[in-house]
Amino acid sequence: MSKSAVIFYYNRQNRYSINSLLGSLQLRKDILDKVDVYLSYTTEDLLQTLRETTNTNRYRNLIVCISFTSFQYEKVFNVVREIKTINTNRNLILICGGAHPTGSPQTALKLGFEICVLGEAEEVFIKLIERILDDTDWSLLPSIAFFDKYGNIVINKRNEHFVNLDEYSNISEYFNRYGPIEITRGCPYSCAFCQTSQIFGTKLRHRSISKICEMVETMASKGLYDTRFITPSLFLYGSNDGKVLNLEKLEELFKTVTKIIKPKGKLFIGTFPSEVRPEHINRDTVELLKHYADNDNIIIGAQSGSNRILNLCNRNHTVKDIYSAVELLTKAGFKVNLDFIFGLPYEEEKDVKETMKVINELVSKYKVRIHAHIFLPLVGTKFQNCNPSQNLKYYIQYCYQLKSKGILYGEWEKQLGY
Repeated sequence: MSKSAVIFYYNRQNRYSINSLLGSLQLRKDILDKVDVYLSYTTEDLLQTLRETTNTNRYRNLIVCISFTSFQYEKVFNVVREIKTINTNRNLILICGGAHPTGSPQTALKLGFEICVLGEAEEVFIKLIERILDDTDWSLLPSIAFFDKYGNIVINKRNEHFVNLDEYSNISEYFNRYGPIEITRGCPYSCAFCQTSQIFGTKLRHRSISKICEMVETMASKGLYDTRFITPSLFLYGSNDGKVLNLEKLEELFKTVTKIIKPKGKLFIGTFPSEVRPEHINRDTVELLKHYADNDNIIIGAQSGSNRILNLCNRNHTVKDIYSAVELLTKAGFKVNLDFIFGLPYEEEKDVKETMKVINELVSKYKVRIHAHIFLPLVGTKFQNCNPSQNLKYYIQYCYQLKSKGILYGEWEKQLGY
């Protein structure tokens, strides 16, 4: 039993996070020589892989890695419980990471995990796997949490530095894993409902254009010419503070990527997973979209139609910015989708009426579509201990009305059940 198995729970909700880990893992041939890597796409696939690897008895360690959000907490609880019934041997090591474990390592560990990785994981994950394989002490690594031998939870200090994105890739040629290319991490806005700033910090970090193009070229060599980006907000790329846009850098990015993928591919800008903030839509950014974007629709993070609630959420934009962005984009020929979060904390009846009024006006005048979300408290955020506003009830019938007209979409009905 000279090898170990590393089994990733690779489902739709976490595949982009796992791609980043695979991108860092592919850089370490010495580790790859010591492990067999499995990607499990469903819960049953994960359990079946564990059964097979357990029964063969050929691995020194079975390392199961699960990344998850607060929305997936209940599901992960059930998955871990089933894993424990399949394998009760000491060679099973359960590692978790992602948004929920970062915000609340205590509750993540209590699900049954041995180790929790905090924050961005490219560096610490590799060091952790390396020490597990070498049977050396990993307990002093930064950015991890675990149970000590007395059953106490130990939370080590987070890494003092963030990952240099140019040293890693969030696609993997070795593992044949591709997807949207991450171009920026960090967010200076720290919205009260969002975990991004808590996980990746408030300082923007950008992957260099040369590194991005290297990844685009890799994908193109596999016949994957269509290109999308992962970023907290598309027009933040190249900006130092997130408020002053770097239009020159943005155009350089779009232009160089376009040269690689055209005429076979399309460049998608301002669509999932890289929506835009309303105050970043101006005549200059709209011109960039018209010139380089192959998509005809844009997603804008509006979140509320009440300036009072926007201020409480620390959104740093106004309702007027939403109207302005929709008008500019619509006149330029784009279809606009607006993200709204219904039931935000501290929302009063007047805020609900203001939000509905804004939506009705924008739907009527500009034919926008609404991407609806129900507020759910996320650990590590300012609103982590808040419940949805009691005024959420006013939105539910309204959502069904908009849905029946084809105006509203999203997973809001699922979120009502959490």
